[in-house]
Amino acid sequence: MAREVDTSKIDRVKVAAMKLIVEKGYGGATISEIARMAGVSDGYLYRHYKSKMELVQDLYRSNIEILHGEMDNILERVGAIRDFFIEYIDFLYTASISDPNLFRFCHMLIYDYSFSLPIHPIERIVEISKKVLKKGLSTGEISNKRDPEEVFSVMIGVPLKFLDTRMRNFFWQREIASDDVEKIADICIKALS
Repeated sequence: MAREVDTSKIDRVKVAAMKLIVEKGYGGATISEIARMAGVSDGYLYRHYKSKMELVQDLYRSNIEILHGEMDNILERVGAIRDFFIEYIDFLYTASISDPNLFRFCHMLIYDYSFSLPIHPIERIVEISKKVLKKGLSTGEISNKRDPEEVFSVMIGVPLKFLDTRMRNFFWQREIASDDVEKIADICIKALS
């Protein structure tokens, strides 16, 4: 008879992994520290994940798939690419407020060269970038001189950097307002037109 998995322990492991990676970076967090913070043994963790990389990739993948699903839903629902950017940026903002640690975790891993991003999320975001380009070409909002890589860079880079800057209070301490969301959407559209 197979052992039942204690989901509360797995959830604690995931929370601990995110917290430690945000605090120390991917390379600085160890399996032992993650296990200790989660209140489980190293052996328990290794029964579920072969390595720290597998744990973190699983955690990253499961959370980034939610974002990709939302991006697809928005893209299907809206007619204009500007509206896509407004809803997508608003979704990112809402997510960053409801779980700032999750936002920081995903943001850090995207830019951490010591972490190997799982291939499936990369393939999905390339596919979404192509869909945004295709729709933007059909609405005339994106120039035919643009390619999927440029769409990706603007679609991911501009909103994430703006949210990161605002969360760190680099310029001022205030929450993002709807006019901020529209400004960032306009910057993205202008960059791609």
